[in-house]
Amino acid sequence: DGCFDEGKTIRLPVSVKGGPVPGMKWFKDGQPITLDDRCFFTYDGDKTFLEIHPCGGSDAGMYKCIVENNEGKDETECQVSVRKCFETPSFTYAFPNQQKAPGSEAKFCIKVDGVPKPELNFSVDGRPIIPDGNRIRIKKE
Repeated sequence: DGCFDEGKTIRLPVSVKGGPVPGMKWFKDGQPITLDDRCFFTYDGDKTFLEIHPCGGSDAGMYKCIVENNEGKDETECQVSVRKCFETPSFTYAFPNQQKAPGSEAKFCIKVDGVPKPELNFSVDGRPIIPDGNRIRIKKE
């Protein structure tokens, strides 16, 4: 079994021996895998690797490799999970509309989500808001 980071390469090794050379078929969740620019075989000595690059959440599942020739067949399988490493930044709570009297205190609360955690920059009328620790403060919770 293996866990892979989203955006990286899934590399599943199999070592195959037999004569005549056995045919190899790969399956994910019981469905045949179609090879393409993102999903392909690589070879290193007597090992064959199924590689998927870049991997995403939909690549998680049960992988099975079946090798077969006229002398028989064998199979192996493994569970692959993909760890989410990237998530588009989004506001889970955005600024509400506010009307305040001049000189009164104003608080603007927001919540953001994303992986990795997004950087926040505040501005008013296109000018950056710089915290001064007194009148202008930015609090992270």
